[in-house]
Amino acid sequence: MLHTLEAHKEVLQGRIDRLNRLVNNVDTTILHMKGILEMKQKDLFTGFTDEKQKEYGQEIRRCYGDDSVKESNKRWNSSTPAEKERIKAESEAIYRELLAHMDKGYDSAEVQACVSRWHQHLRYLYELSDERLLGLAELYNEHPAFLRTFQNMDSDLPKFLKKAIGFYI
Repeated sequence: MLHTLEAHKEVLQGRIDRLNRLVNNVDTTILHMKGILEMKQKDLFTGFTDEKQKEYGQEIRRCYGDDSVKESNKRWNSSTPAEKERIKAESEAIYRELLAHMDKGYDSAEVQACVSRWHQHLRYLYELSDERLLGLAELYNEHPAFLRTFQNMDSDLPKFLKKAIGFYI
């Protein structure tokens, strides 16, 4: 019984720690958006953690079925730690570039090149049909965790991505 309670406490403490990190990130983002605090580029991507990926996987499972998640997990888990870091860095670079070109419009050559790179990048995890790409764009705009993550980068990014992905397809 004592062991069970200690294990339960550890799980609860982990949740508290995770929520505290999220609250701190939201506070920092609010201050950044108000112009009070300058956020470093890397801080905009703190939503892309292994823990967050698991949560996203649950939502993908709900939308697309268990096979998609199994395929994604198999691909990700077969990657070495160095490969995982490279994949994460590539993802951040794509989003940084996309953010830098948003002012050119969702249909610009620069943005469309970013969307194409993003589409290719997703193949590290799974194959996406046009229908699934559009579904992912919807998910980015409707699911609170996805929406929050992308709005932390830029408040207009979820809607912009939806338009850019729609044009890409």
